Amino acid sequence: MKVLTYVNPFLVDPSGKPGGVPRNLFAEARDRGYLVARADGSPYMLDQSEFSAAMVDFTNPAARDWYARAIATEVAGAGADGWMADFGEALPFDARLHAGSPADLHNRRPVEWAKVNRRACALAGKPDCLSFMRAAYTGSPAHAPLFWAGDQLVGWDAQDGLASALHGMLSAGVSGMTLNHTDIGGYTAVDTPLGDHHRLVAPVLKPGASSVAVHLPAGRWTNVFTGRSYGDRTRDLRLTVPAPLGTPAAFVRAGDPEGAKIRTALHRAGLTQS
Repeated sequence: MKVLTYVNPFLVDPSGKPGGVPRNLFAEARDRGYLVARADGSPYMLDQSEFSAAMVDFTNPAARDWYARAIATEVAGAGADGWMADFGEALPFDARLHAGSPADLHNRRPVEWAKVNRRACALAGKPDCLSFMRAAYTGSPAHAPLFWAGDQLVGWDAQDGLASALHGMLSAGVSGMTLNHTDIGGYTAVDTPLGDHHRLVAPVLKPGASSVAVHLPAGRWTNVFTGRSYGDRTRDLRLTVPAPLGTPAAFVRAGDPEGAKIRTALHRAGLTQS
């Protein structure tokens, strides 16, 4: 059994809690100057609805190392095999940093946060421990193995529901984030993604629909569930195909040996119609 837990780069002052706490990370960071600050040098406290929190300043190498060691000790050292490394974005543009300007470093912050988590795993002697992130930027995939697309609504909405999750995952995939997931599980394809020109899936994005529009590149394509073939060998083709519940519009290029293996495996599992 593996244990996953949760961390983020915000720190809350727990000094007023009854009974106190074993270790006050907020006080440590504040006293060492490791927090993102306001112009007057005070910690930049951000409203979190029911409380306020400050951010660790990742432009400070000492702060990065300190927080990585805190995660290694207090999280991985407590027995966790991994964690969600949440947040990492929302650097205020009027903040004062140890180095650089918020405008220049705003988008880079998720990358530095990813590096902190990788460093924490290494310090804990768990180089393969799992951390997955919500925020990302160019370069993030080099330091974070998994990504999460955020809080979607439980619905079909194109702005913040199933459709948006699928579009986000496609964008992430072509950006190098090969392993990612969303709050609406079970969907790992977007519009008509084409993987290595031999596999294609057209997900249904409207409630109650039993068919879906699909763009098939030139060639013949076989539905892996029904065995029915579609397409034109000389040109791309747009058409509407059946996609009832339980039989998604998933295709392999006709004649491809890997596609034949997929069809065989589905048939053995009793999932095909022919």
